[in-house]
Amino acid sequence: MTSPTLPPYSGLGIASFAVSLIAAVLTLVLIGVCAALVYSQPDSLDDDSPLAMLVGMAMMVGVFAELAAAALGIGSLFQRDRRKLYGVLGLIFAIATLVGVAALIVFGLIQGS
Repeated sequence: MTSPTLPPYSGLGIASFAVSLIAAVLTLVLIGVCAALVYSQPDSLDDDSPLAMLVGMAMMVGVFAELAAAALGIGSLFQRDRRKLYGVLGLIFAIATLVGVAALIVFGLIQGS
């Protein structure tokens, strides 16, 4: 008796999972760097600071990577004869990170006003 073989994992799903994890780690590291800079030097991240611009650009790269991961995850859900585990996980991690970043932005705007 041979057991039925499982279909392979989706390549798009694996890519979605990997990109979402890498972008989430990048985002968490950048938030930690911002917190450490503000804690050690309170005026180090004012609006005209080159460091603030660099961190902001890196955060935007992370957000765009999460959007790409979400798109890859959605694409992997429509592939036939492929396992969808990594696509679903990548989509969940991407959406969770995007919601977390949006919540941090809203929280910062509320605190700033």
